[in-house]
Order: sequence, then structure tokens, then C-alpha cells
Amino acid sequence: MLVRLALAALSLHAVTAAPAPQGATTWYAVSTTPQGDTVSSPTHWYAVDTSSSTTPSSRTTSSSTVASSISSSASSTSSSAPASSTPIVSSKKGVGYNDEYLTRDLAISWAYNWKSRRGGELSEGVTYEPMLSQSAMNVTEGIDSWLTNMSPFYGQTNLVSAAVSNSPEAANLRWLQYFFGNCTQCEQETHAVALHWYSDSFNTSAFKTWFTNAYKLLQKPIWITEFGVQRFTSSSNVTQKQEFLEDVIPWMEAQPFIERYGTFRGRFVNDDGSLTALGRTYSETV
Repeated sequence: MLVRLALAALSLHAVTAAPAPQGATTWYAVSTTPQGDTVSSPTHWYAVDTSSSTTPSSRTTSSSTVASSISSSASSTSSSAPASSTPIVSSKKGVGYNDEYLTRDLAISWAYNWKSRRGGELSEGVTYEPMLSQSAMNVTEGIDSWLTNMSPFYGQTNLVSAAVSNSPEAANLRWLQYFFGNCTQCEQETHAVALHWYSDSFNTSAFKTWFTNAYKLLQKPIWITEFGVQRFTSSSNVTQKQEFLEDVIPWMEAQPFIERYGTFRGRFVNDDGSLTALGRTYSETV
């Protein structure tokens, strides 16, 4: 049962003279057991996760993040060594799905369906991360929504922020800066930030630089809840997508500030339920 808690006073202060970013798309997640959009309509995502009882030693706030320390989240493999034919299951790797059946052969540790309820059962060992969806929210609306929907869970589990993208035209890191700058309580309650990255090129250097700078700016663990290359041309072939994943996945696994990641572009499953070549690359690369 959800227990409503009294909300602390909202602390407001000026951050900058520039106008606050508008029109952020927001998804809120409430999880009891860690979810995207397009560059032009970035997603904001809050999550509550009780899958772990550990508390991050460097935690200053809490948004949609797993309840594990940064160091433990950085662990990329399960404790027991898998059989040689079995892909290593990363504690960071997840996927979004419409049919839970399609996730069964992927070596993932978490999954989401852009909803607040799982529907069917996921494979053993895969954590479901639900979310509450709301779009086109400005910072003021985001603060109000956080205090209403997320603050009641503070102290019971870790919380993750709204998810913004790398788009310069839409809600981006500035949205989170205003969000934290105008709500001290929100900033203190947010453990991690949810971010999306999309590009029309396979520039892995740009990918790594953006997330590194995002961490330096926000100083919170990161959940990459969507990333992908938006290039729908003949040159955007499976090989390029595989090479992109083979570069960025090991990098994400090696970064202690990245707690979770999940891609959002490309077909991973064939009609018969088997993994495609791209699906195998995503599943097996660590």
C-alpha cells in the first residue's frame, strides 16, 4: 500500500537569468522489485527501485536509480561464472519491451515497458522497472509532480530524475539544472539522473564525451534509459550498428558513474523469437 508522507517545504532560489527550458516530456517510474522517446520530445523519468538495500555512499539525492552503491552498480557481471556458451549478464544492461516474451533470450538484468505494471512475467533474474508517464512538462510542473509522486517514496528506496536528452532544441541538461536549482528538496531526494542520447551519426566519441560532461555537470550517477543512432538510410546497416554497440557498451560498463543503460534503436528479435545478429551483439557485448 502506498503511504502518503507529509512533504517538506519547497525551497526556491534563482539559478540563472536565462529563461527556464519548457516542454519537457516526463515519465515517472515507481518500482518495487530500473524505461524513452525522440530527440525532439525528450523523456523525463522518475523511478523508485527497491531491488537492493544498499545505499550509495556518495548519494546526495535520489531519482530513478537502482538502490545500489555506485561501486556495486559498476560491477558488470554476475557473481557466478556462466557457461562458455552463455553470455555474461551485466548488472547495468537493460531493454525496453512491448512483449515480455521477446526479452527472454537477451542477457539483461532489468527491463521496462513504459508502463507502471509489467503485464506478464519476465525471465528469472530480470528486474522490472515500471514508470508513470507524463509529457510536455515545464520545470515548475516537474517540481510539483516530483513532490506529489516521488517524494513520498524518499527514504524507502532510491529515486531517479526525469529523463532528458542531448538535443539542443528540446529539454536537455538545462532542464535538470533548473529542476535541481529551484527545488532543493528534489535535488536532495534524487539519487541518479536518467538521460537519453540520440544522434544521426555513429560518433562514439561524441557519445562518451556527452555523458562524461553530463556527470561532471550534475554530479549524480547516470541511467542511460535510451540511446541510439537515428539514421534511416542504406548506409545505416547492421554492421555499423554492431560496431557502435561494441564500442560504447564496454565503455559504459567501465564507467562507475553509469549505473544502467538500455538502447532503443534496432531490431533484436526475429519473428520466430530468436535473436537477430544485432540482438546477439547487444546481448553478448560487455
